[in-house]
Amino acid sequence: MSEQVILYDLANRNGISWSPNVFKGRHRAKIQGTVSIPILSKTMHMLRWQCSGIKPNKPGSFANYSCPTLRFSDSSYVMGSEVLVDRLEQTYPEPSMHLNSNVHKLAEDICDRIMANAAPDFMVLVVDNWLQEPSKSWFAKDRIRRLGMTVQECRQKAGGEVARPKIEEVSAELRDLLSKHKTDEGPFILGSAVSYGDFVVGGLFEGLKRMDPEHYQTFIDYDQSFRKLHEAMKPWVQRDN
Repeated sequence: MSEQVILYDLANRNGISWSPNVFKGRHRAKIQGTVSIPILSKTMHMLRWQCSGIKPNKPGSFANYSCPTLRFSDSSYVMGSEVLVDRLEQTYPEPSMHLNSNVHKLAEDICDRIMANAAPDFMVLVVDNWLQEPSKSWFAKDRIRRLGMTVQECRQKAGGEVARPKIEEVSAELRDLLSKHKTDEGPFILGSAVSYGDFVVGGLFEGLKRMDPEHYQTFIDYDQSFRKLHEAMKPWVQRDN
């Protein structure tokens, strides 16, 4: 029987998704949309999560509330991409996302480190170009609390040319990931078979592209395998609704 899944994304001034975290969860949900599950997207501001009745993330998480958040037809909520993909894999095992291969864990580690090094530049873009109030003020204050400085000061200290060597170093690891696990010449990590690891990497690529096309172009040109995988993700990226 068909059921509707509601995906909650972060409200923003441009009206489209932009966060790599949201993309990897959104794409995982959408692959089921080709089978029997209609996906309805809604948006909320950060502070709405706290008064929505959704249980916070487990202690030790980066934040108490995070997106994407999915609401299933039984009114249960799943928050955060890692928990989300486990729930979807259990509930809708076909098509498989090949979680047993563990390539998604390798992809998560590499992409997290790329974003950590790129964050000094992209946090400023998030504040200036994407977030609306009250999320904008919340994000700016939260980063002062976490970093001990404003996002603008962080960019001056750790962004730009300072970050470039570190990003290139981790990019080499991503290049190796996209080649060493293939079973054929397909564009995905495992070859022709798409896995959740591809949604992790593809989500990073699409997020970078939307946040800063110029930086994305430099990054995607690092290796031809990057562009091939991102091109192969178009069927999911184009369904941005």
